[in-house]
Amino acid sequence: MARRGATNARYQKGTTHGSTRRSASSLKPKRGAGQSAKAASAKGKGAKAAPKRPRLFEPLPTTPEIKKWRRIWWVLLTVGMVFVAAGSFIPGLREDPAAQRVILMVVLTCSLAAIGIDLFVIRNLRKQMLEEMSSKPKKSGGS
Repeated sequence: MARRGATNARYQKGTTHGSTRRSASSLKPKRGAGQSAKAASAKGKGAKAAPKRPRLFEPLPTTPEIKKWRRIWWVLLTVGMVFVAAGSFIPGLREDPAAQRVILMVVLTCSLAAIGIDLFVIRNLRKQMLEEMSSKPKKSGGS
């Protein structure tokens, strides 16, 4: 049989034993006589615990100050939506260009203020709270 390549580690002198490729049949899971394949695979996988992943919709931790700023955030977004609805559904405001400009300015101001509160105030407060929580020693359950 011909050698496959001189650069292959299998054919070099400095390699350690056991570096040869095993056949595909030796890589299959082993099971004893009378065991089903499902029982053998369940036994092997059960010993290894899955890593803990963060849940997708887990509620974020909060404090009273974060709740206060979140309420202000919701009020700003609601005021903006009310002005958009008023400018769209009230016929007198829909036809008046000056009123439309005022509505646009109020909606933009409310939206940008809400984004600023979310990006700068709430995120900083949450980051500080999480740092405080991680720096505190955890209480032990037993005495």
